[in-house]
Amino acid sequence: MRTRRCNPRVVPDQGVTMEDNVYYWDVFISHASEDKETVAIPLAETLAERGLRVWIDKQQLAIGDSLRRKIDEGLSKSRFGVVILSKGFFAKEWAKKELDALVSREDGRAKVILPVWHEVSKEDVAFFSPMLADKYAVSTSDGLGEVVERIVREVRPYKRIQSMEIPKRIFDMFYDHHSSPEEIVAAVQSLGFSRDMAKEWVNRWYNTIAHGND
Repeated sequence: MRTRRCNPRVVPDQGVTMEDNVYYWDVFISHASEDKETVAIPLAETLAERGLRVWIDKQQLAIGDSLRRKIDEGLSKSRFGVVILSKGFFAKEWAKKELDALVSREDGRAKVILPVWHEVSKEDVAFFSPMLADKYAVSTSDGLGEVVERIVREVRPYKRIQSMEIPKRIFDMFYDHHSSPEEIVAAVQSLGFSRDMAKEWVNRWYNTIAHGND
């Protein structure tokens, strides 16, 4: 029988933050090249000024990087995907693949996709994807400031739980073999977080522990 061995890195001696064990990036910006200079880059820069960690290809790719590998990394390590929906986006196969990856992560669970409409109507979006048309979105016609505010409003609660120091007593519950996942979720909720955020946090830590064990 194999003995369970926990990675010391994920067994805290005191309260620690979650920043390095959840998502590195707050948002991944998926966009068509036609919208890069007019929408994607100004949006990325303004979000960064508001304190968000933003993945956008122009800033994260260097000469010699594997495009697919870097984008996969950005998609998997970003909490949210900001998808700039435009006629240019609808025509790009690569952009559709990025969207598919974000949709697979959402899958009826916690919100992942934050749609931004750029010079398109609800009918345009519905023709491309009925599912996306049903999602509450913000439009660039409302101005960059409004787009930024809406995104920050969605991201801020998750940034709070990532940067907050979680008491050691809660981490101990993962290892005492007596506490159920529901009890751990309730303990995290008691710190002032919603049930959805608490469940996501607990699931991520279970994954972290699992990858730290042989």
